Parts: sequence; C-alpha cells; structure tokens
Amino acid sequence: MTFDQLQEGDAIFLDANIFIYHFLGLSQQCKRLLSQCREGFLQGKTGSFILAETVHRLMVAEAIERKLVTTKNPVKKLREKPEIVQQLSKHAESVQKIKAMSIEIAPLTISALEASAGVRKQYGLLTNDSILVAVMKELGMKKLAMLDNDFDRVDELLLYKPTYI
Repeated sequence: MTFDQLQEGDAIFLDANIFIYHFLGLSQQCKRLLSQCREGFLQGKTGSFILAETVHRLMVAEAIERKLVTTKNPVKKLREKPEIVQQLSKHAESVQKIKAMSIEIAPLTISALEASAGVRKQYGLLTNDSILVAVMKELGMKKLAMLDNDFDRVDELLLYKPTYI
C-alpha cells in the first residue's frame, strides 16, 4: 500500500528510513507523511531504538557529506578517529525535530526484546527489524511506514511505502 492510502486518525509506526529520507531531503513523500503526523492527521509512532538508529545513520551521513570520511567503511573510520565524531553535531538535532513532529516514542521493553527472538525465528528478520515487529505487537499496531522490502514476509503487518523516492 502507499502513504496516500492512510486515512485520517490512522496510527502508523515509522521505520528509521522514513526519518532518514526526510532529513536528507531524499523523499518528498516521507516529508509529507511526517508533516501529517505533526498536524495530527496521522498518529505517528516509533521506538526509542529507531531514534538511535536514525541518529547513528544521520551521523555517518553528516561525516560523509562534510567529506570527513569516505563512503568506503565510514563507520570503521569514525570508530578509529573519535576526533571526527566530536566535530559532528547536525545529526543530534534530529531527536528534537522528531519530538516536534508529535511522534510518540515507545520505549524498548525487556518483554519486546525477548519476544523479538520468536519474530527472528518465524520470519528470519535481523535483530532491529525483529524488535520493531515485537514493539509494534506490544503497542497493538499493524500499520508500518517503511521503504525497504524486509518486512514483506511479515503477514500480520500492513505495509505502507512511498510510490517513488
């Protein structure tokens, strides 16, 4: 399904790529989706672990954009050169900006972390993706806004994707 098929009042869980594509200016549809959350048309929800992933990936993108590291193994280079990480700040602003979008941020509970093992076993998802599914179940949610195909095999979710990037 597409973002346009969401109805007023729908609760939608937001994956990290939605925020990343918004902040990097890569998708007008992601920007509009987040705007709909801010305006109260949609009930946007995400997880604290999704925010951590978003901040991390935006930090790496910032380092690449500023040409402080190359695209070849940027995380390894940042790990080896903490002085570069100390120069980065733009990525940290994303947390405050997400809070201003009226996005509800769910904590990662031990019960969701434990339940994620069963999700990995059932669907073969990687750790963060299995945690996302477990947190959504804990919240009683089915609608997920995302950009990749990793969740296509999770039959209990309703997936919403942009029609173009």
